[in-house]
Amino acid sequence: IWRPFSISEVEALVQAVEEIGTGRWRDVKLRAFESADHRTYVNLKDKWKTLVHTAKISPQQRRGDPVPQELLDRVLVSHAYWAQHQAKKQQSKHHHHRHGTPSITDTTEADRKGVARVPIVLNDEDGKKANTQILLI
Repeated sequence: IWRPFSISEVEALVQAVEEIGTGRWRDVKLRAFESADHRTYVNLKDKWKTLVHTAKISPQQRRGDPVPQELLDRVLVSHAYWAQHQAKKQQSKHHHHRHGTPSITDTTEADRKGVARVPIVLNDEDGKKANTQILLI
């Protein structure tokens, strides 16, 4: 039987992804949903994709039980961080070293739209601090 995710489940999912990343859904399952037999790691991956989509669309377009904005903001931060992290991994794997870090934002676009850029610091798995920024539109 299908059951919608509760807010506390969404919170657990967001926290696990913040710590583990988006490519390791089995680990996310073991970390945060080990005793939840009705949540498979594929359910978690799909829910994450839905959360990312929800966070990107306007509140008026959102359906279903509202997810607190604070959680959706964290979804966007993690999504941006792990996407960049994955891209960096790919680059080092293939030894294509480009100069300059690919930026998540096109500043001129962002500035025209009156977007707030919030700098954040995240720790990667080696415990190194990674500086990035999240766009709050």
